[in-house]
Amino acid sequence: MENARRYFLSFYSIKKQANHIIKKMGVLFLK
Repeated sequence: MENARRYFLSFYSIKKQANHIIKKMGVLFLK
């Protein structure tokens, strides 16, 4: 059970980082 939680947390943080990068690229692209 603990492994599943750790896996979910790492997946969530990666998703957050990806969203941040996509937003940054979107801003650069729009300029």
